[in-house]
Amino acid sequence: MEPASRPFHKLAPKRIPKPSKSHGDETRYWSRLKHPVYARHTAAVTHVAFNPVAPHTLAATASTAVVLYQPRSSEEKKRISRFKEHAYSGVFRADGMLLAAGSESGMVQVFELGSRAILRQYRAKNGGHAKAVQAVAWAPMQDRTPSTLATGSDDSTVRLWDITEQDKPTSIFEGHTDYVRSVTALSSSHLFSSGSYDHSVRCWDSRTGGSVMEMDHGHPVEALVSYHNGAVIVSAGGQWIKVWDVSGGGKLLHSFSNHQKAITSLCFDGTSGRLLSGSLDSFVKIYDVQSYNVTYSLKMSAPVMSVAMAPDNKCLAVGLADGTLAIRHRPESRPDQKPKRSARAGSFGYQMRGKNSQPEKGDLVVATVGKPKLRPYDKLLKSFQFQAATDEVLATRDPVVIMSLLEALAARNVLPIALAGRDESKLAPLLEFVMRHITNPHYSALLIDVANTVLDIYAPILGQSQAIDELFVKLQVKVTAELKLQCELQSLGGMLQMILASMPKQADVMDDLVSDEEDEEMGQDPADS
Repeated sequence: MEPASRPFHKLAPKRIPKPSKSHGDETRYWSRLKHPVYARHTAAVTHVAFNPVAPHTLAATASTAVVLYQPRSSEEKKRISRFKEHAYSGVFRADGMLLAAGSESGMVQVFELGSRAILRQYRAKNGGHAKAVQAVAWAPMQDRTPSTLATGSDDSTVRLWDITEQDKPTSIFEGHTDYVRSVTALSSSHLFSSGSYDHSVRCWDSRTGGSVMEMDHGHPVEALVSYHNGAVIVSAGGQWIKVWDVSGGGKLLHSFSNHQKAITSLCFDGTSGRLLSGSLDSFVKIYDVQSYNVTYSLKMSAPVMSVAMAPDNKCLAVGLADGTLAIRHRPESRPDQKPKRSARAGSFGYQMRGKNSQPEKGDLVVATVGKPKLRPYDKLLKSFQFQAATDEVLATRDPVVIMSLLEALAARNVLPIALAGRDESKLAPLLEFVMRHITNPHYSALLIDVANTVLDIYAPILGQSQAIDELFVKLQVKVTAELKLQCELQSLGGMLQMILASMPKQADVMDDLVSDEEDEEMGQDPADS
């Protein structure tokens, strides 16, 4: 009895494998911030902040207004537009009842959120700032009603205000020599920190009336945040983020850079376990505060001006330079639904359950095997018409299908048969495909064999067709250029290895920086040591 013939397997296009991406718990957690809602403003969204009290209303400062948004629906809730010039840094008080914001004129205003009434206005004529105020921060929630407000201005000063007093600031801190663009509160209502364009980060104490500590960031400081205990602060300026130990005398704990352009904003997530940074390179990056390694990156459509995370970690707001406010939400977990009850056997619902119903346990399922539909090149390949199958796939102009057929022909050892016996009209499309894709690293191994086979077959008849001769010359030029490029890349790789081998390790650089700081504290010259 003759054995039955094997079933024909149609040509399966071989897809190029994509680079594998790690989808760990961290990536899955942050990637759940989906379905962004976009709100358009007439100017750049320079500051975003969430209300510390549920339901965590979002305040976006742009142009001459501070706009309040619903946290879940992202709909505009209120608009505070009591500004004649640009508004800056609209921030909530810790109890969520008041909102303070600066302005281009230097005036600082405090609003009651329920009625949007102006409770306080601090002007230059009453001891206020003479230039724009772009940094505002409330004192921490130690008492039931914190009343201290800190402001930083382009007049290089930091001022403290007691909202129970209308007229004058309670403290004026002088020491910066350039714009003050960031202010944050530390562990008590007496301690504040500020960052300036003079590259310095200073800590102020209202009880002494002056600076108690100064750190050199090395770049104009754009953003400043502190941990809840106030013992550690994080500064951002240029492309660098630096972590300072305030309780240890301003010692530099960590320094890292992962952005390509200047960093404009910093914030913590609701648990203070992750640090977020926004930059003019249009990226929002998330760091683990244990190692300060990047755990997730988010690409935005424009340079990032501000970033904020809701205290419950369910909403991320990003303000962009083109006036767009992007709000991303984490979908709420739904309670488990009860499984749908199946129809009882013999009932009318059981008879009308339809063809899409799933079989139940114990049902006998009769498999139906349909005849596979073959494409034209599959039919030609099945009937051993290799030349015609090659012409058919070349007509599709699909590199994946063409390479899949060439691999199948090479596996059957019939590649010379499929390539031989061609006239000018049939050989030209094959040479054009080889010339176009021979430098592709995914295709080069097989196409080099194809090119060698074509040369072996048609070398004796070169010179009889001008079009074919030109294609061979183009193929030679492209291969020569690729070989030259590979040689240059190998030479460049060797030089890079020599440079990297001669560079000191990052840990050694950090040790040298720490030792230099210790020598300066002891009054020694670092060059002598």
